[in-house]
Amino acid sequence: MKRRIIALRGRGDVGKTTTILLLPGLLIARGWELVSRVMHGNGIDITDVYKNANGDLHGVASSAALLMLR
Repeated sequence: MKRRIIALRGRGDVGKTTTILLLPGLLIARGWELVSRVMHGNGIDITDVYKNANGDLHGVASSAALLMLR
């Protein structure tokens, strides 16, 4: 399996978190199934895992969530 990380980086208030939070809707609309979701303390940050019909897994996490996973 090919693994990769795609990261969004930039100044504050340019839409990074908004973009990440749009991904769940896009994945589900394309047939991916949400198999796990963790909402973090601030009520905005997420860590999700999605699976497609082939069994491929994709993770989506906002930055504060990534810090909590360390």
